[in-house]
Amino acid sequence: MNTKARILVVDDDRELLETIADILKIKGYKVTMANSGEEAIQRAKVGQYDVALMDIEMPGINGLEAFKKIKALRSRLKVILMTGYPGGELITQARREGPLDILFKPIDMRRLMRLIEADSQHCAILVVDDDPAICQTMKDIFEEFGHKVLVAGTGELAIDLVKKINPHILFLDVKLSTMNGLDTFKAIKELNHEVAVVMMTAHKRENGSLVEAALAQGAYSCLYKPFAPEEAIAMVDLLHQRSRGFAT
Repeated sequence: MNTKARILVVDDDRELLETIADILKIKGYKVTMANSGEEAIQRAKVGQYDVALMDIEMPGINGLEAFKKIKALRSRLKVILMTGYPGGELITQARREGPLDILFKPIDMRRLMRLIEADSQHCAILVVDDDPAICQTMKDIFEEFGHKVLVAGTGELAIDLVKKINPHILFLDVKLSTMNGLDTFKAIKELNHEVAVVMMTAHKRENGSLVEAALAQGAYSCLYKPFAPEEAIAMVDLLHQRSRGFAT
């Protein structure tokens, strides 16, 4: 199962661009290169990326302006900025835009890898529902917004997956075919107490007691089917912000 991040690398220095791209490819990442801010914006319009690694000082559209335009297109894309000049107004402006980080050249590749890996793990979503159509629909929706998604059709399979991966957010149906959502929730919380759990159900009255029990034991919220895709995306955004310290 390949969960490596999709990375857009942007720099007007062709040699440096290819060197960074080659290192990332060796590490197993899917890499796309852009040689200018203009090209980076075009790439972002047509491609899905998890992280953009972008030089700030470039001719034409500089990295800061490209960053703003790309974030307008892909608000959930994480951007790491690069610069050979640690001071100046451009850096001050860049920090205000909220990049994942600003790295100074020559790039510390170990630090870059840690940033990419930490953010990749941070965004992992696990959807658990015994309806394959719901699993696929939610997977498609989340992946469209750049998130990494796994699905499970049973509580038992979800528990096995949590033993192998470190999901940040779990969407968990209350009424599963074998092990119910509440028991699955308890077992997963024992394995990973930090995972944020959003319960789901189409039967508010019938499953109300199970939902209440899950909420009382630390589930974040419950989505009632059918819910709009925007509700699920907004939930992911909020949980992601909370975990990064942007909300309380």
